[in-house]
Amino acid sequence: MAEKKFVAYVGTYTHGESKGIHIYDLDVENGRMTERKVVPINNPSYIKKSHNGKYLYSIADEGVRSYRILPDGDLEEMNSKSIFGMRGCYLSTDKDDHFLFVGGWHDGKVTVMRLNEDGTIGDMTDEVFHKGIGSVAERNFMPHVNSVNITPDGKYLCAVDSGIDQVKIYKFDHRTGSIKLVDILRCELESAPRTIKFSRNGKFCYLICGLKNYISVYSYEDGGKSPKFELIQKVPTLNELNKKYGSIIKMKASEVDDHNLWLPSTFFALNHQWGGGIPFGKIVEVAGEESSGKSLIAYNFAYATQQLGGHVIWVDAEQSWMNSWAEENGVDPNKVTVINDTRIEYIADVQAMEVRTNMVLECADELAEKYDIE
Repeated sequence: MAEKKFVAYVGTYTHGESKGIHIYDLDVENGRMTERKVVPINNPSYIKKSHNGKYLYSIADEGVRSYRILPDGDLEEMNSKSIFGMRGCYLSTDKDDHFLFVGGWHDGKVTVMRLNEDGTIGDMTDEVFHKGIGSVAERNFMPHVNSVNITPDGKYLCAVDSGIDQVKIYKFDHRTGSIKLVDILRCELESAPRTIKFSRNGKFCYLICGLKNYISVYSYEDGGKSPKFELIQKVPTLNELNKKYGSIIKMKASEVDDHNLWLPSTFFALNHQWGGGIPFGKIVEVAGEESSGKSLIAYNFAYATQQLGGHVIWVDAEQSWMNSWAEENGVDPNKVTVINDTRIEYIADVQAMEVRTNMVLECADELAEKYDIE
């Protein structure tokens, strides 16, 4: 039997050292990845393989781009199309690969593109800009379409909007590629729904709410003129482990050798992956697409820092700090120094004023430069 070979495609932002889509050869037996090449493209922050496995679609600055997946896993560029809006953040296709759906975080836009028989991207068939406001006083004050997914029966397109805390349900016309609003799932205020996934049998869907830290479970069926979604469960993703097992933040700095000093989080998997948590005296960079959970990780380590008696300095390069979200994650916002000025000289001055002997966690969402700090 011929040995199976696996290839991984990794999308990136290209305003750093990355140049595009990274192609890796996977050694599944030994758990290793070897980079083969990089396919040049501007900001391929989200990529999606077609259901038939023949094509790969990517977000790009100019809109969306298509690639043919060659027998050895390499990529051959086919074409690009504009989505006539700001850069998207999410891609999906219908099960027959006849249409490409694009979610726009920056402009709150849902875009539908026709796919040609050869896998290339055709013309835009419809577009809708979401309207409305969320909590004006906080970050979620305007539409942000995080994801767009079609129901398993292909009848409705679900556009998840974290900015206005809604999932807008559109009737999808397979002939024209047009969409029409027929229902809205109104989520809890400031819950920030992110992504919706359907069960394999198509009877249930799962909605991740990033700010409130739970998964909403809905039953789903086609009601004829409109779909029927019924909320049947909310599953917490945070703090329930603490209630059951107690706090895992029990380490004191004085009890740990200086060479093995690290700050744990309340995420068991994260601690395991990082060898225990964040090492002190090091700069840890967490990268990911919009709304992928970078800020949530930072809030979690801020909570851990305060539990150990440390002081938190939050370098707010993207205005991501939210008092309400901090409190949801157990952080006392009154004991956090939030800095909006990202100049290294200013940050150093604040450190000198705020910090004496306490431990400090510096949280920066998107610092463009890496600094050498003594």
